[in-house]
Amino acid sequence: MQDEISEGRRDELVGGGLVRTLGGWSNVISIRKSNDRILCDDRILGKNEFVERVISEADDRIKGQLSVNKRIIDANKLIQEICKNKKVNVAELKGGSRRGEIPLIRAYLARLLTKDYGLTLAETARQLGVTTSAISKIFSRNEGKSLF
Repeated sequence: MQDEISEGRRDELVGGGLVRTLGGWSNVISIRKSNDRILCDDRILGKNEFVERVISEADDRIKGQLSVNKRIIDANKLIQEICKNKKVNVAELKGGSRRGEIPLIRAYLARLLTKDYGLTLAETARQLGVTTSAISKIFSRNEGKSLF
């Protein structure tokens, strides 16, 4: 390392794996604004396809640790699909609205995201735009079982 100090700051070594993979902060911000999701893991440097391949090749014990981001991407797709089918605005669902059958849809999604997708209560709350406490209350009230 001592020998390399004279080289100074090198652009190819600046930023985290995601920042470097996407080509800089401006691209990261652009993707965040468009609500697109990409598969990444801080421990794996590379593009979306490479990360997917590494995760698929990992043994089952490690897969669960690496695939949280994929589950979040899949959860987002599920939320979009169910909102489209039930003719509900995603922003309204994630905005905490209690209009019409939105609370029932949110409760149904909370159950799917935690039980089927394996998301934590906190991550489910983030995906649905409510608090962790709200998700916990959904489970204690038995909502969302027979919506579909």
